[in-house]
Amino acid sequence: MALHINSLPDDILAMVIGYAQRLEQETRGLWSKRQPVLSVCRRWRCVAMPIVYREIFVWCEEGTASTNAGLAAELGAAHMARSVCMTVLYDGDPVRSMRSALSALQGDDKPGRRWDRVKRLDLYVHPVADEALAKSQGAADVVRAVANLLPGVEALRLDDHASDSFTLSVYRGLASAYAGQLRRLNSSYIWGASTSPLARLTHLEVRFDALRCLSMPRVCTDTLVSLSLVGATTQQAWLQLMEGGTDGPAALGSLEHLYVSYHSGPWPLARRAPQGPWG
Repeated sequence: MALHINSLPDDILAMVIGYAQRLEQETRGLWSKRQPVLSVCRRWRCVAMPIVYREIFVWCEEGTASTNAGLAAELGAAHMARSVCMTVLYDGDPVRSMRSALSALQGDDKPGRRWDRVKRLDLYVHPVADEALAKSQGAADVVRAVANLLPGVEALRLDDHASDSFTLSVYRGLASAYAGQLRRLNSSYIWGASTSPLARLTHLEVRFDALRCLSMPRVCTDTLVSLSLVGATTQQAWLQLMEGGTDGPAALGSLEHLYVSYHSGPWPLARRAPQGPWG
């Protein structure tokens, strides 16, 4: 006997809608459009709304940003957002580009809007080609703006494309701003000694790169449940990890998952453009 889609239980229907939504996310031109799945019927809308707007996307290129944040707010779904994926391609002025992306996320209708329930931030940044344009003076203002818009972030992913001083300053600033609450960190950049200890971190992935990342962040090893060291060049990473705890050397007593890969030979000089979650 044929089974009509409306006879599916809510959890199965949610899985179907979630799969379709992941396909839609690969085309960012659809972000700002109303999703047809929300207009089928009241039941579909109730099931689909938390899926469609659980992730807020921001794409900023040449100073112009597109996002689904405004539509989520218009439909009363902003409280359903749990993650923000922000991709920024600098237009020559990194401060202006970042501010454009943040303005799109904040919205013109509510200058004081905060995404209090967002727990994850993915930041993809295409670096400035001319280092002379990468002025780090405005990095602190950008970090404060991000932390104010997204005060509840507990998972942070910082992409591996940035090498200019401005972006690195923003990355370090975000790690420090969220240091007391971060549970998950996925990153590849140069960790400075001044970076605040990540005392509550449970999941850590460090992607080593000869041009950007040569050291470990300061973590409390007693809290780590999952650890991935990708492309490490020497055993030095282990020493830095064990010496970087907030209470000195400690055993990885809580660790349940461990992945380590080593890199040998020269590092490739070519850098690919950021793809984000859609490519």
